[in-house]
Amino acid sequence: MFDYTKPSSVQAVIAGLSVERMAPYMKAASGDAAKALRLYEENTARSTALYAQLQTFEVLLRNAFDRELSAPFAAKKPVCSWFDFQSGAKSLIEGGLADKVAAAKAKIVEKGYTVSHGQVIATLSFGFWVELTEVKYSQTLWIPFKLYKVFPGAPKRLSHADANNFLKPFRDLRNRIAHHEPIFQRDFVKDQEAVLTAIRWICPDSADWAERLRVKR
Repeated sequence: MFDYTKPSSVQAVIAGLSVERMAPYMKAASGDAAKALRLYEENTARSTALYAQLQTFEVLLRNAFDRELSAPFAAKKPVCSWFDFQSGAKSLIEGGLADKVAAAKAKIVEKGYTVSHGQVIATLSFGFWVELTEVKYSQTLWIPFKLYKVFPGAPKRLSHADANNFLKPFRDLRNRIAHHEPIFQRDFVKDQEAVLTAIRWICPDSADWAERLRVKR
């Protein structure tokens, strides 16, 4: 059992985590090492709870985008994934998006798996889906593919700008958690509510289910 009253044990853990990583916690704890370590522990617990809900949101988001982008290609022969579609010299996705798809495929091969539509969708980052909502893709993706349908539960039909502004904070929060950065000074209850709202905009039933992942702290 860890003893917070034993300074040498506290300092050993802080040294292992690194003084640099613990600096924000030490500052918030006014230099009290034991209190700083407890803050780190609390930060980890909050990150874990939020990540469970963010994971649900991310999976729903990518599957919803994939559904809408795949719909026009369902009847095409031979079957073609939207991210591989090319008509003559023109591809559906180009530039940074195409690079991210190529990187996802390379990662799948590197892991020893066979590249498939589902594997690519699962490998693409949260940032990829946020990028789909940027203004440069409004005329080629958002409008023609009616991507507002990704968010059927939204209070209004979203423009690409609405969706971009809506998604960016979740991307940033997810990245902070994924990189083990401090979130202990954020409003934890507000963050949980925001993620549940985001899930509800995609699928109300999934939001009801995700309520089970809520943690009161």
